[in-house]
Amino acid sequence: MPISRPSLQTLINRITGDIQGGIDASAPLLSTSVLSVLGRVFAGSCHLLWGYLQWISRQVMPDTAESEHLERWAAIYGIYRTPASFAEGDLTVSGDDGITLAAGTYFVASGGTEYVSLADATTAGGSATVNVRAVTAGSIGTLQTGQVVQLLQPVAGIDSEAVTAATSQVPGVDAESDTALRVRLLKRIQDPPQGGSHADYIEWMLACPDISILNAWCYPNYAGAGTVGITFSVVGGPVPTSGQVATMASYIAELAPVTADVICFAPTLVEVDCTISVVPSTVSIKALVEASLSDFFANNGAPGSTLYLSQMNEAIASVPGVVDHSLTVPGANVVLATNELAALGDVTWI
Repeated sequence: MPISRPSLQTLINRITGDIQGGIDASAPLLSTSVLSVLGRVFAGSCHLLWGYLQWISRQVMPDTAESEHLERWAAIYGIYRTPASFAEGDLTVSGDDGITLAAGTYFVASGGTEYVSLADATTAGGSATVNVRAVTAGSIGTLQTGQVVQLLQPVAGIDSEAVTAATSQVPGVDAESDTALRVRLLKRIQDPPQGGSHADYIEWMLACPDISILNAWCYPNYAGAGTVGITFSVVGGPVPTSGQVATMASYIAELAPVTADVICFAPTLVEVDCTISVVPSTVSIKALVEASLSDFFANNGAPGSTLYLSQMNEAIASVPGVVDHSLTVPGANVVLATNELAALGDVTWI
C-alpha cells in the first residue's frame, strides 16, 4: 500500500489537538503560546519525515527506484548503467605549410566545450585535418559540420579559427537515463537469461558498454542451423561502423554459448523518399510532419519489418494542425529484408 503523506496543516492540527487534549480539552490553545509554537515546529519535522518515508517507499521496488537505488537494484542482476561517451570529429585548420600541430593541442567551442587533438597534423596546401575528441563526455561535445572552434592557445603560423570538416562525426552520448536503465532491469527480471535465447542476445547487445545502442535485433538460424544473426543501430548513425560491428562481435563472443556461430553485421540503410501534400502548407507544419515521419521510421523501421502506408498516413494525420494531407510516394507498403533498416529519405512537397 503506498504511503499517503499528510499535509503540513493536517499534522499541525493533529499535534496541537493532542497537546490541548493532554492539558485541558476545554481550554483554548492560543496561537502565540509556547505550546502552540512547539506544536508547529514538531509538525514541520514530522512533515519532513513523512516526505522521506514516501520517497524511501519508492526506492524499495525496482520499478519506482531512482538513480543510486536503481543502480543498486540493477547491479544485483549484473546490469550497469552505460557511461557517457566522448564526441570525436575532424577539424580543418588553415595556416602556413609545414607547420605541425602536436597531439594534445586544445580547441574550444563558443559554448566553452574543449577538444583535444589525438594525433600530430602537419599543414600542406594551406590546411590540415586534425582529429579531435571532446574533453567532456556526453552530447554537449557533439560537433556540427561547419562549426567554428578556436585554438585555446595560439600557434605560430596557424589561424586561430578551425572549422569542423564535412566528414563523419562521432556524436557524444549522455550516460544512460534512469528510464532506459529501468527498462533493461525490468526486462531482465521478467525475462531471465536462458543460456542464449533470443531475448538474451538482445539484452547482451543493449548492455554493450563501448557502443551507444539505439536498438538491437536477433535472427535464429540466420545462415543455417546453429547460426545466430545479430545486428543493431547506434546513436548518431543509425548504421554502425565496421569498427563498432567488430567491437560488438568481440563482446558477444564472450557471452554467447560456445556452440553458437554468431554472425554480427551492420544493417543496410534504406531511405524511404516521400511525396506529400498537406493542408495547411506552412513551414512549421511541414517541419512537424517530417519530424513525425522520422520518429515513425525510427520506431517501426526494424530489419525484416513491414512499413504500412496506413501507419505512415496516421503519422502525418496525427500532427497537430494538419487538416488534410495526401501521401502519394511511397505508393505501397515498404517491406524490409532482415538486413535492412529504414529511415526517412527526401521529402517532396506538392
